[in-house]
Amino acid sequence: MALTRPLIADMYRGGFAFRGEYQTCCVHVWRKSESLAVKFGVESPEHTYCTILLNTYRATTDAAAHITKLASGPNKPTCDIGRAIQTIPGLAELVEKYQNILNQNLGKLVHTYRYEGCLK
Repeated sequence: MALTRPLIADMYRGGFAFRGEYQTCCVHVWRKSESLAVKFGVESPEHTYCTILLNTYRATTDAAAHITKLASGPNKPTCDIGRAIQTIPGLAELVEKYQNILNQNLGKLVHTYRYEGCLK
C-alpha cells in the first residue's frame, strides 16, 4: 500500500519503486529550470522561462502571505485558515482569483516547454 500512495519528491523516484501518483517538488522543478537557463545562456528561451517561473513562484508566495494575513495571520493552524477562507466575506473569491492567475501562468510555461521544444 505504501508504494501506491501519492508522493511528492525530488527528481528521482526512489528507483521507480513507487507506482502511485507522483509530483516533483517545486524546488527541484526550479533547479532543473535554472540549470537549463545556465546551460543555454542569458539570451535563450530557457532563461526567459526560468525567469517567468521564478516570478510566478514569488507572486504565489506573496499571494499566500496576503491570504494568510487576511485569514488572521500565520500563527493559526492550517484548518483555521481554511475555515477563515470560507467564512470571511470575499476571501474565497480572492483565493480563487490568485489560483486562476497561478494556473494561467504555469499553464503557459507547461505549454511552452511541451510544444516549443525546450524539453525535447
